[in-house]
Amino acid sequence: MTPPLGAPRCGPTPKPAVAHEVGVPLVVDNTVATPYLIRPIEWGADVVVHSATKYIGRHGTAIGGVIIDSGRFDYGAHPERFPNYNQPDPSFHGKARVQLLRDLGSAVAPFNAWLIAQGLETLSLQIIHSLRGHDGFLVEGDQLAAIVAIALHREGGTSLDQI
Repeated sequence: MTPPLGAPRCGPTPKPAVAHEVGVPLVVDNTVATPYLIRPIEWGADVVVHSATKYIGRHGTAIGGVIIDSGRFDYGAHPERFPNYNQPDPSFHGKARVQLLRDLGSAVAPFNAWLIAQGLETLSLQIIHSLRGHDGFLVEGDQLAAIVAIALHREGGTSLDQI
């Protein structure tokens, strides 16, 4: 598992190839960044953890998180390492992958899902307006030697005005 991404120009470390060489998935904790701007699966992560409270719902009225599996990692290649994913569980009549539902409660309550969806519907607008507010401050501030912001320097030179 790698910690949150600190700099937009850096991909997740360790590199996916390093994790895959030893037969483990690269899991990225992306709870500090918004999935609207930083998408570790595009950089080779196998599993990403997002905070639905901070950067998806954006209002703090419902607490939640999201775990996204890219589907690219072969959990069956090393079945002894990942028994929850590929070996039957006797407590669930031989079914695999259901312990997480019991142990973690992987389903959000309907009202909380609705609250998070309210923030998700306007997420792009909220992020863009937030970045525009930070953009002027960061550019005008004399305390910074350099600015590296994914919203200011997207692929192809996209600026906030073009989003």
